[in-house]
Amino acid sequence: MKIGCAALYPITRYGFPYSLDDYLKAVGEIRAAGFDACELEINVDVDLDEYIQRIDEVRAALDKNRMTLSAVIGVVQQAFSTDRAAADKTLGRFERLCQFIEKVGGDTACICAYMPKEIEGVPGTEMYRGSPPLQVRVPRGFDWDLFWDNAVARFGRMARFAAEHGQRLVIENRVGDFVNTSDGVLKLIEGAGEPNAGCLLDVAHTHATKEHLTLVIPKLKRRLMYVHLADNDGSSSHHLPAGRGTLDFPAIFRSLKQIGYTGYANVDFGGVPADQIWDEVRGGRDYFERCLAEAEA
Repeated sequence: MKIGCAALYPITRYGFPYSLDDYLKAVGEIRAAGFDACELEINVDVDLDEYIQRIDEVRAALDKNRMTLSAVIGVVQQAFSTDRAAADKTLGRFERLCQFIEKVGGDTACICAYMPKEIEGVPGTEMYRGSPPLQVRVPRGFDWDLFWDNAVARFGRMARFAAEHGQRLVIENRVGDFVNTSDGVLKLIEGAGEPNAGCLLDVAHTHATKEHLTLVIPKLKRRLMYVHLADNDGSSSHHLPAGRGTLDFPAIFRSLKQIGYTGYANVDFGGVPADQIWDEVRGGRDYFERCLAEAEA
């Protein structure tokens, strides 16, 4: 198991969305905090072209700081739309994202189960900046079975694109998406049936959905391919530094060890002022390294 730094660091440090120039600065800061692996988040509808055009700068920043790219988070807002033209357009951009990930030396693409345009989010119901709205308006005549079958098919196609470029596709169990529990995410993954598809287990989101993490981890088993670490008290999906909530991180690490998980567990802290986030993620790294050492003892 390896401790890395999630993309919430540059979001908290520089704002949402952060610019490519902000990210290049953040890589050095993440290295200075003691990490040797980090994430990158790219919105395929907004800044993918710039990242492709400036890929040499991204590679140079990672190389200079001896940094591994643990994953690229792809914001694919219309990937699951039942509007075929909109979904196909996003799928094409996702394939370009996979090409970028391959060229920059990554092996993991992450996505969320975004609500597509036909399901309207209610503005102002977001839990935190950048989170999905917690209230939605479902259109008249909405057919869940049709929506679900389309989502499974679309997820399968994205997984196959990722596989063609030597990558895994992991989907996060995020509160506010059309699947946000471990059961929902697992059903989507198994419905698609692609061997490179798995779950990004975000423990803060899992805590907010009132699931028992010590049951969720063995349930996901081989489909558990990536982990995000943050704290809260279970009443919301806030991503706070460890110790600000009620999550039992030593127990989480023991459970991960028991199923033989060897991937990344990334510090995913936010919810503090920008000028404090570096100290928080540095302290989080130290704390989780101790949890890992104790679990492996």
